[in-house]
Amino acid sequence: MLTCPICGELITKPNSCIAIDPTLKTHVDVLYAYQVGAMPPFLARIRSADRRLIKKYLSGYQSVLEIGAANGWLTHQLAQNHHVLALDYSDHPITGLGAKGAWHTLQMDLTDLSIFPDGQFDALVINHGLHLFPNPVQYVQQSQRLIRPGGCIILLNLIFHCNPQRRIEQLLKQATQFEARHHVPYLINPSRGYLDGEDRTQFQKIGFKIRPYFVMWRAWLKSHIQSTAPLYCYGIYHLTTHN
Repeated sequence: MLTCPICGELITKPNSCIAIDPTLKTHVDVLYAYQVGAMPPFLARIRSADRRLIKKYLSGYQSVLEIGAANGWLTHQLAQNHHVLALDYSDHPITGLGAKGAWHTLQMDLTDLSIFPDGQFDALVINHGLHLFPNPVQYVQQSQRLIRPGGCIILLNLIFHCNPQRRIEQLLKQATQFEARHHVPYLINPSRGYLDGEDRTQFQKIGFKIRPYFVMWRAWLKSHIQSTAPLYCYGIYHLTTHN
């Protein structure tokens, strides 16, 4: 029997899997469940850690805005204890918002959040992909206005490259192959496609606590030995009346 590598439940058990993903086998409750080995092990570990993070830091909050929800692999968890609004570019029925369950979704340009008034949400989750924004730090800083005093912002899967040369070469290769095949730009928005040490410093300056994923401790050690090795982190920000 196949089991979910994140929650460990059998995929034939209704409502047992906590993630939705295009690489998955259809679940009996019309969600999806992971096939063993379908996802890189490090990403499965990070997603499992993300599930624990939202339970730890979002307990007691009512309304949550999730930016970059994709097909709802994390939204599925958020919706169990919060009123969640999930945003993404795509409404694809498998890889995008079209795969939604019992939560509200909005397809839109994620770089423009002007439609939302100040203080509309208790919490904000930027779900992976922050490195694909034109100016990640500025974007996050401008997003702080969306949460109420006492609210929380969580930045998931921040991958910092202290020496990004290898990442730059990788992106150039991927972009060249993609654009030759599809004749459209590789990235929706012009961006570097990575975060570096300066980004980490700037996030801290605007009030975020940047912490490494414990489940990626080997990568943390490697990043201190090898300059090109990435550091996998998440960010936490709490808005108080003194911010």
